[in-house]
Amino acid sequence: MSKPDNKYWNKELETMRPEERDQKILKQIKYQLNYVYDNIPFYRKLYDSKGFKPEMVRTLADFTKKVPIIKKSMLRESQAKYPPFGDYWGGKDVYRLHGSSGTTGTPTLYAISKKDWDHITDVQAMCYYSTGIRPHDTVQVSMLLSLFMGGWGAILASERIGARTFPIGAGNTEQQATLMKILKPSVLSCTPTYAIHLGMVAKDMGIDPLELGVKKGVFLGEPGAGIPSIRKRIEDIWGLKAYDCGSTSEVTPWATNCECEAQAGMHCYTDQVYTEIVAEDDPNEGMAYGEDGGIIYTTLYRESQPMIRFWSGDRSVMTMEQCNCGRTYPRLPKGIFGRLDDMLIIRGVNTFPSAIEEAIRKCGNAGAEFRIIVSRPKDMDVVALEVEHRDGLFDGRDEVEIERMRQELMSEIAHNVKAGCGISTSVEIVSPRTLPVAQLKSKRVVDRRTGVWADGKA
Repeated sequence: MSKPDNKYWNKELETMRPEERDQKILKQIKYQLNYVYDNIPFYRKLYDSKGFKPEMVRTLADFTKKVPIIKKSMLRESQAKYPPFGDYWGGKDVYRLHGSSGTTGTPTLYAISKKDWDHITDVQAMCYYSTGIRPHDTVQVSMLLSLFMGGWGAILASERIGARTFPIGAGNTEQQATLMKILKPSVLSCTPTYAIHLGMVAKDMGIDPLELGVKKGVFLGEPGAGIPSIRKRIEDIWGLKAYDCGSTSEVTPWATNCECEAQAGMHCYTDQVYTEIVAEDDPNEGMAYGEDGGIIYTTLYRESQPMIRFWSGDRSVMTMEQCNCGRTYPRLPKGIFGRLDDMLIIRGVNTFPSAIEEAIRKCGNAGAEFRIIVSRPKDMDVVALEVEHRDGLFDGRDEVEIERMRQELMSEIAHNVKAGCGISTSVEIVSPRTLPVAQLKSKRVVDRRTGVWADGKA
């Protein structure tokens, strides 16, 4: 990587003409296809079974149309049959071990070589640098420091930039608020949900988040920071500028979708991790700019467990309209706004939990947490929401006034959901800290039509 200047971590890469970048990407894709076919049994078996050979790719369009996708279920099967890392491991030295969060089953293990770890560090830094983080900053990382790569990636980025790094992790929220009052971090990195929760806890303790000096927030792990109402909620609580970031940990470096200081959606660093938007029902059909679909990723430089056309399960839309920051990468102007496998079909209407969250967050008196309960008591889907009210909403009110305010909030939420999502819901207002707090990724859907949580847990 080149030496950072005042605006760019690597100006040559970040401002390259798109046509020139595409040629560079195509060259590296061809290299990766030959590498995995010659060295990694998983890919050779897959490609042979589909009648695909690396030399069939002559253009980026060929890559989309001809190369088979891989899915997480395939990785799990490989690791079960060839433990511990599966037969898609390149046989390289293992410098770091990480894995998926395991929310839908046994965690998938990631074996990362030293060469790849160093490359990941540089790419994470380039992406975080675009949010305006500089060596003079103090970065508080309030992500779970576990198998999941998110928190570790944030640490790598801030350390590589040269910022003071405070990796406190998630949890112990009152302690975090107390330490923030002492350390005055200028940057907060965590999930959008935890940012709201941490702010509410600080207020309960008599600590005003607006006085803690946090100027920037880099948020990841779940949709939210790119949704206008949720972004506004976080920015109002903390007085910061919120930046949306992330992709999926299987294709680490994950931060290659990252918003810059212009806050105009996430740039896709496609010369590091190639990003495609494809038809939801046909991963070999690319979508035009401006059309939403499923996201597929390809790691262009990973030698240990490279991901070639990995189906992420996420949904977004891409544009090539240039950003005011001067970077020439494509962008996800709406961020990652839902998981295809999280989509709820309610009476024939396709609805994402993130859209319901956006409707709730527009209500100023709504609190930090909510829950979506879907049932089918007879022959019709029924949606019920449990929503916490904000702290102190009913303080000093008599019972009549409390009930009036409760009914107004219920009505406002139901109206917003109907207007934004096209579905009718009942709403129950509950007290703050009644519902579980999500410290890594929010799990807020209970689908009683099937008897399981949306994350797969009974």
